[in-house]
Amino acid sequence: MTEQRDVVIVGAGPVGFVTALGLARQGIDVTLIDAEPGIVNSPRAAIYHPVTMELLDRLGVIDDCMAIAFHCHGLAMRYPETGDIIAFNYEKAALPEQKYKFNLHFGQHELAAVIADHLARLPNTRVHWNHRLEGLVQDGERVMLGVETPDGRKQISARWVIGADGARSTVRHLLGLPFEGFTWPERFIATNVEVDLRALGYFDTNMVIDPVNWAVIARLSRGNLWRLTYGEDGRLDEETMWERVPAHYRAFMPPETDYKIVQAAPYRCHERSAPSFRVDRVLLAGDAAHACNPCGGLGLTTGLMDANALFQLLGAVMHGHVGEEALDHYARERRRIFLEITSPSAQHFKKQMSEPDPAVRAQQREATRKAMENPSTATMSAVISRRIVGGPLPVGAALAL
Repeated sequence: MTEQRDVVIVGAGPVGFVTALGLARQGIDVTLIDAEPGIVNSPRAAIYHPVTMELLDRLGVIDDCMAIAFHCHGLAMRYPETGDIIAFNYEKAALPEQKYKFNLHFGQHELAAVIADHLARLPNTRVHWNHRLEGLVQDGERVMLGVETPDGRKQISARWVIGADGARSTVRHLLGLPFEGFTWPERFIATNVEVDLRALGYFDTNMVIDPVNWAVIARLSRGNLWRLTYGEDGRLDEETMWERVPAHYRAFMPPETDYKIVQAAPYRCHERSAPSFRVDRVLLAGDAAHACNPCGGLGLTTGLMDANALFQLLGAVMHGHVGEEALDHYARERRRIFLEITSPSAQHFKKQMSEPDPAVRAQQREATRKAMENPSTATMSAVISRRIVGGPLPVGAALAL
């Protein structure tokens, strides 16, 4: 028997869950499927900027997030070759209209768990684990999905399908869409480590600027759990990654430092985008639509802003307030924002962190120092985040959330 559903979201990560909750809050029937047996806990992006916090506030989950997250009020740009540390205060950098003037740090799996709890309280919602998408066919009116489950293969017929299933998206693959762009030559190593880095002089968020030993180091909890992400030569054997971790750590802390690695994950970073974020009744969001390197925390922000735009526009279409052309606006505008704002900004941060030329590094260091001292330029990171949100959506007064 074929299941009849209104919206099926493929991928139960933060983008999929946020999209599901946004639609469900408008009374729309939502089904979320994922090939994994449950919410995945792995070292991925964990920094939530004020624009994302505003979204979580509108969705009614901000209090739960605030209760479990670490509240970060600033960062430091660190230059090991000179010993310079340039501090950056988020409140100083805030725009006048900002409600929140700090960042939240907590795992994507924790956000997913919070939203899953809220989603479960709403009618006509369901989350199916161990459901692997294997087929997708459209006929102009509905989308037929072939899904492998623990009980065998089943068919799901949906009015709309959203692919939020990551950079290796099965949805994108089944649509026959390429993933245009490039992959960075470095392998990124994300580690969660228990260590007292505050005692070593680290701020709660740190960007280490060095041609070899660059890193993003951020506190993940109110205790001593930290995220330390660094890069290594992508040609090295991934299987021997663990053997090299102690040598990399010596660049960031004295050899006698006590630490305990809780998790570590290697991954390749991309600057890629699908050529279209909509194919008839299937839409792409988050890493399924685009992917960038994690320097600056813009990938997660962009994915969640995709979800923000998508649940509003698709909700308005399904309630008959606007025509389906609103979804073309989504596809066109979110792709533009990634190509013109997110990816160039992320590439700039990555290149600045690992700049090989010492003269250029010195120029960038002094430019950063002056920017932090000038209120008009100190707000640039907040401006970038606000631009990633995008402009007004074509839904008008019909918006339900």
